[in-house]
Amino acid sequence: MVPPPFGRLVMAADHAPLGMFSELTDIPHLLNQCAEIGINHVIALPGVVRRHSDAAAKLGVSFIARLDGNETYLSGDWTSSPYWELLCPPASAAAYGASAGIVNLVLGGAQEMASIRTVSEAITKASAASLPIMVSTMILDRSSEISSPFSARTSDIVFGAYFAEQIGADAINLYSRGNAEAVQEIQSVCTVPLYVANFLSPMEPLPDLFIRTCIEASAAGFCVGEALWRSKDMRATADALMKGFLSSR
Repeated sequence: MVPPPFGRLVMAADHAPLGMFSELTDIPHLLNQCAEIGINHVIALPGVVRRHSDAAAKLGVSFIARLDGNETYLSGDWTSSPYWELLCPPASAAAYGASAGIVNLVLGGAQEMASIRTVSEAITKASAASLPIMVSTMILDRSSEISSPFSARTSDIVFGAYFAEQIGADAINLYSRGNAEAVQEIQSVCTVPLYVANFLSPMEPLPDLFIRTCIEASAAGFCVGEALWRSKDMRATADALMKGFLSSR
């Protein structure tokens, strides 16, 4: 079996546009925690990558640089914005020490075309810089009456992953809203490594049944943000995710 490109567990720590988080102010401490737990890849904003990539490398931790985005929380709900832009050129991220870049493919909302252009531009420029690109697929559903703006329909989620691979993603970070059926179906239409994001609730770990289903469906791993770095016991949360692979392989 080919090892997953970003390990079994990726930590997402690129949350600054959403507000100030005390857990993300001490980056050296966070990197040390990751090294101790065995998390080898962290998603971070370009400034963090530029300042801390050398120290991270000494700990065996690599950065995946956030390359794109839109407004901060001060402008309101980012999912309603029509804007999406490439904010950090892939060549710059590589020069800062990133091992990969990440961009969001946001479909179904006002920013869809801007997001498609941004993802396509990032992939083209990343190829020239020999920088692998992970694409997070987010499908918006404005007709839904539930609190989350993200679609829970299996066909939508599968399409997002399929489209991301078709336009050049090297790996996919799937916002699935806990839809295990979608994770299973994606394996029949996608060949690139699939990581499953924690978006049932940012502060709650993924349920055991969903973890097992994703692993059985050959997901490469999980990408988790607040549920890790705001956890009272980061090691226990990480172990619950990674031990699933150890017991299933």
